[in-house]
Amino acid sequence: MAACGQGRGERTRTALAAIMAGTPGLGLTAAAAATSDALVVQADLVLSLLDMAALLAIAVAVQRGTARAEWLAHYLVTLSMIASLVMISWLSLARLTMPALAEGAGLWLALILNSVHAPINGWLLVRWRRAHRSSPSPATAGQMRLFADKLTSNLLISGSIAATVSLGGHRLAPLVDPAAGLAMVAATIWWTGPAIMATLCRVAESLGCALPSESRRPH
Repeated sequence: MAACGQGRGERTRTALAAIMAGTPGLGLTAAAAATSDALVVQADLVLSLLDMAALLAIAVAVQRGTARAEWLAHYLVTLSMIASLVMISWLSLARLTMPALAEGAGLWLALILNSVHAPINGWLLVRWRRAHRSSPSPATAGQMRLFADKLTSNLLISGSIAATVSLGGHRLAPLVDPAAGLAMVAATIWWTGPAIMATLCRVAESLGCALPSESRRPH
């Protein structure tokens, strides 16, 4: 019982730390997206908003401490990652059909933000892994994948902006932005795959339990 309470306390502290770390950056990320036409900066805003919604759900779930609440939070995390996947895919393909050099003062702000957030998200990823080892749950498993995806996005966004600025007027410069967007799509698919499969298995189990016993008998 003590170990369970300790694990719940660790999850709660980590969820609150994640919310506190992400909240100040939301306004700055919105400012960066408003002052830059870079696809990766716009995608960063979408990811930040969806991730914050998922974090709030996780915080509520770990406070309640029930399996049902944690699975509902797990579903929400999975849905937020799927939504970000669809949105970034659409933006990347649209930019790929009409390549344009990413410009705007927001590029530098986004570069600074993602360079700062990368080590923070790496630290939070380590904390979620520690929490999952001490008290495994769907919520902590989902947060591990979420923060692995966030860290990957930080690195891709920072790298793409640095490459765009370095290339300047080179003919390949307009392709960096959509290429980074597609790389973010691939990373999200990689990290969301297990979460989507776990969610589908859970739904299938629920439907199987809901079926009458006669309908599940072999004919």
